[in-house]
Amino acid sequence: MSKRRNTAVGSNLEIPLEIEIDILSRLPVKSLLRFKCVGKSWRSLIEDPSFLTRFGKNNDAFHFSTCSDQSQYFKRSRGGNNNPNTVWHNDFLMSAQGKFRFIIGSSNGLVCLTNSFHNSLNIYIWNPSTRKIVQVPILDHHHSNYDNDAKTNPFRVISFGFCPKLDDYKVVKVVGPNPVRKVEVYSLCTNSWSDINVAHAWVWLINRPNLFLNGASHWLARKDLLDPASRRPFIMSFEFDMDGFQEIQLPSDIPYLEDDGSISYPFEMVEYRNSLALTTKYVTEVFEIWVMKEYGVVDSWVRLFSIQVPQYPIHYEFRFFHLTNLVENDKVFLVDNQKNSLICYNPKTKQIKNRRLGFDHVRQVLSFKVSLVSMPGEINVMDFVG
Repeated sequence: MSKRRNTAVGSNLEIPLEIEIDILSRLPVKSLLRFKCVGKSWRSLIEDPSFLTRFGKNNDAFHFSTCSDQSQYFKRSRGGNNNPNTVWHNDFLMSAQGKFRFIIGSSNGLVCLTNSFHNSLNIYIWNPSTRKIVQVPILDHHHSNYDNDAKTNPFRVISFGFCPKLDDYKVVKVVGPNPVRKVEVYSLCTNSWSDINVAHAWVWLINRPNLFLNGASHWLARKDLLDPASRRPFIMSFEFDMDGFQEIQLPSDIPYLEDDGSISYPFEMVEYRNSLALTTKYVTEVFEIWVMKEYGVVDSWVRLFSIQVPQYPIHYEFRFFHLTNLVENDKVFLVDNQKNSLICYNPKTKQIKNRRLGFDHVRQVLSFKVSLVSMPGEINVMDFVG
């Protein structure tokens, strides 16, 4: 971005570019979209990658994006230090509830939606800030010449993320996933799919929810259970810039076998303060949080907290507690899916407080930033629904 000086519209006053950029980066999306129509110079400035990065930093916000299990409509709650419980109904998602039942993920301001995690024929990428959407092209083999492996095992694990090195958004389908049979990658820049050779056919993905962090999607995985030496679970990551898999080992202190020798996986991967983290939940109602201080370095795993969470009947599953990436001083926030509340834990005082979320049937929790990112071939969301 050049160090020029601009003349304010309708005035002879010259405004230094740096001040102009600072002012614009603090304005709401709706205003900036209007200003792009003022002239080529403002459009060029607002679409400049460095401006988009600065705008994102000035407009960072935490959101709960939830789907009701009963009515299948979406809600969005924007959180902050002052008001973490405010709820907005999203008119677009509510009017298109038949098309979008699940959120695949959110990255760099864009949200990826699908109608089904099993078949995933219809995938959409949506910018909630600009209210634009694109539909990912459907692969031809879904209709005809699909390979035999995929026909016999059509289930897929899907992930979505932004690759800074390539300045591209990608959708990744892992076909199988037990074991991994095939990987298909969609590029938003080229609007096309490609197949990736799989060198990890012996890997079984344990959980479908994935975590996108540091330019990679992460799943808990295991190897062939028939071999006792390979029973220990690990993290399998798919690097978006290399289109390849990597292994990350779990902390050695985390147990993974039950007393009877059966395998237990009481883990969930989450992002905690921009780091890869694990949560574990035991029958004693102790909720542990582990963080990898240096990404990819196994020896950097540390156990940060052990939280005594409220006790529930034994049939309640571990997933009813979800660690969020919400930051408010040094407090830790868990979403209690059964009570539809936000559990606030203070590590210093060991105190736990509950905050009602204001909506029911929490199924997914994610955060995203307000963004001006545009997509090739995007259309207005309400035109799409109509």
